[in-house]
Amino acid sequence: MRVLPIIQILGFLLILLSFLITLPINLLIFNETNDQWAFVKSALICFVVGLICFALAGKKPRGLKQREMFLLTVSAWIIIPAFSSLPLLLSDLDLSVTDAFFESISGVTTTGSTIFTGLDDMPADILLWRSIMQWMGASALLVWRWRSCLFCV
Repeated sequence: MRVLPIIQILGFLLILLSFLITLPINLLIFNETNDQWAFVKSALICFVVGLICFALAGKKPRGLKQREMFLLTVSAWIIIPAFSSLPLLLSDLDLSVTDAFFESISGVTTTGSTIFTGLDDMPADILLWRSIMQWMGASALLVWRWRSCLFCV
């Protein structure tokens, strides 16, 4: 089993995630909150780790076998929420690692569960990040279903 192409694809996904993490920073230009540096640090961590993983493999990945696709899927469902929880961990919400990971897993899997109470009083940047995580999960699901339907024919 080839692991380097899987690492490279995960690195590419982390680079994309780092750009999505910067979206709430644009909202922070108009609303001053203390979470601006949480998003900046999270985006930098995701970008650097993603760049290292992407550069590690070197060349463009060829077609993946079925076993490699299973490993990629499972790895992505663990790694993307882990890095998506960084803004929640570094924010002023004082969340535990378990709570932040649960919130990001529920966002990326689009289950809609939350540990937060009083969503109306939460900072706008955190609410936007929760929405972006749910959008990521829904987009990934649609792409996966579209791709699998193409191969069913």
